[in-house]
Amino acid sequence: MLAILFLAIVIFMVSSLIKNEPDTKKIHDLIRQTHKYSGLDQTAYTDFYANIKLALDNINQEDVSKKSLHIALANLDEIGLSTVSGDTEVQKELYKINVQLEAYFDELYIRERIKTINE
Repeated sequence: MLAILFLAIVIFMVSSLIKNEPDTKKIHDLIRQTHKYSGLDQTAYTDFYANIKLALDNINQEDVSKKSLHIALANLDEIGLSTVSGDTEVQKELYKINVQLEAYFDELYIRERIKTINE
């Protein structure tokens, strides 16, 4: 009985890794969280937004997407540098978003590789 339950869990986890459409909801939620910091450096935020969209649009071309992602994350760091001296809370929040974005994109890249292997 325990073996059947374990097998069912493994099948569920593997099938959840192999989705046809990438789940970008978490990424879009993080992008929405960054909007409140857009007033700190509007140019850097505009560049961030354009590059993160480019990374999402080219998710099936990993090298192009990764380049756009790294530029977007650098833009996000630049927004953090625009804060008032001593205001580290904004920098911490932006760093947290930065790390989460990178992790979610890495997950998307892995899913894309799995999808191309199975085709």
